[in-house]
Amino acid sequence: MPPSMINPAGTHRSLSPNIAVLGYVSMLTALSPAMIYGLLPVFLVRVLGLSIVTVGLIEGMAEATNSLIKIVSGAISDRIGRRKPLVVLGYLLSSLVKTVFPLAESASSVVTARVMDRLGKGIRDAPRDAFVADITASDRRGTGFGLRLALAFLGFVTGPLIAMALMRLSGDDFRLVFWAALIPAYFALGLLLIKVREVPGGFALQPWNVLALPPPFWWAILVASLLSLARFSPAFLVLKTHEIGVEASFVPTMLVAMYLVYSVTHTRSVCSRITGRAASSLESVPSFSYVRT
Repeated sequence: MPPSMINPAGTHRSLSPNIAVLGYVSMLTALSPAMIYGLLPVFLVRVLGLSIVTVGLIEGMAEATNSLIKIVSGAISDRIGRRKPLVVLGYLLSSLVKTVFPLAESASSVVTARVMDRLGKGIRDAPRDAFVADITASDRRGTGFGLRLALAFLGFVTGPLIAMALMRLSGDDFRLVFWAALIPAYFALGLLLIKVREVPGGFALQPWNVLALPPPFWWAILVASLLSLARFSPAFLVLKTHEIGVEASFVPTMLVAMYLVYSVTHTRSVCSRITGRAASSLESVPSFSYVRT
């Protein structure tokens, strides 16, 4: 973000109340898909009879949509000078399409829901992160982003645990778990609509040229792109866990372990930036290639 677009009011050292609210929204929104996606690959193969190749194609289409739309949503947010409308739109879309999962009877419906869910994530991510930057002083951004991500990781870990409990209590009723996952999604949307406050015109809008971005930005993009080549969908880990004999109700333990490892690594990276040891952020490289939020 160009310096002229940073909120001049962001010189206060205290964090905006919006940061905590966005953190709780992220926690609930992470909890909801974590309940679904820890079981969805097994549901697709065991209940709907899809092949592992088809599952991979669904995941690939979903992630490609998410990555491409982020560029567009970020540019639109800068152009209109607002963050919250696009953030709300993204969360709303993701919440609505999750209704399809418990009703799904075919691969086409799952493909549509999965792609639209990631479309919603792509729409909201860039404006949400820009919003956090807008309302946070430059020397507190590590704390601001760290708080939001810490709460999101809590949701990613809690979601699979809740899914496991519901599966055990319901006798492996996948659809019941998918219905239950709608509750935190819609609660998060309500929290966002009611509690997050945005002051229109909170940053100065100027003509923006992507080619004018500094070289460090493009180096960061290059490194992130290379690391992304080593990333594969957690859906395959879930399927492999089930393939080696783990019961469907316990399959989400793989996601719990994965996000615990990632959260510890990421927390160390954030702490290193806060204490000025920027070089230590390279500790997060192995986990970045493993999973991204």
